[in-house]
Amino acid sequence: MLFDRLAAVSVGKGGSIGTKITGLRIAFRVVKTETSEPNDIVLRIDNLSASTRTAFETAGNRVVVEAGYSSAGMAILAVGDIVRGSTEYRHPEVRTEVDARDGGERIRNARASVTFEAGTSARSMVEQLVKMLDVERMDVSADLSGSFRSAFTGYGNVRDILDKLAARFGFAWSIQNNTAQITPARTPSQRTAILLTPQSGLIGVPTKLDQTGGDQDAAKEPPGVSARCLLNPALLPGDPVIIGSRDFPQATYRI
Repeated sequence: MLFDRLAAVSVGKGGSIGTKITGLRIAFRVVKTETSEPNDIVLRIDNLSASTRTAFETAGNRVVVEAGYSSAGMAILAVGDIVRGSTEYRHPEVRTEVDARDGGERIRNARASVTFEAGTSARSMVEQLVKMLDVERMDVSADLSGSFRSAFTGYGNVRDILDKLAARFGFAWSIQNNTAQITPARTPSQRTAILLTPQSGLIGVPTKLDQTGGDQDAAKEPPGVSARCLLNPALLPGDPVIIGSRDFPQATYRI
């Protein structure tokens, strides 16, 4: 069983080791999706030193959130660049609150003007654009062997150009823990599925969701499920998960 929650947060400039915070009161909220919208990270940390508070209040600094349980240890839950940070003094407590985004302002602000010759592979185009987002690496499980028959020109926000390529070549892309994740559209990644049962952290009984999309929506998917579980940093958008319990037939879903 999983008991005794653990959490740690590191802060510093991107690419540096930074300062790691443990042993303080840390609260966090992380929202991840498989879309090109940046993942959201909200942190609340009490009683930091003055110099460390400054680091958390500096926009552009990077935070790394680790979490887990004492029986299994911690793993990286989220990585993001600070958008804003502030400190409130509530004697005797000093509380610092931080908003961060996975990919930071790079996703929102990176711009490009590119022209790719006819026959350029989708992978080559995606790799060139992803480099402009300055992420740590690219994890590809989608087929990017396709190409345009004629030249392709893209101008504007890098995210918008990648979205156009995703729609054309049938992949989904997002930034997960500062890694560009490229997966087949509406298809689980090729990573090993995580088994989620009451014995491995499933809480309650999963709830079936209604069909999404109208009858004329060609992109609609079959109904999914909503499930709650104990904290598990290994669960990432786009990955397969096997959900089952005594009252719910076991099946594989895409997060």
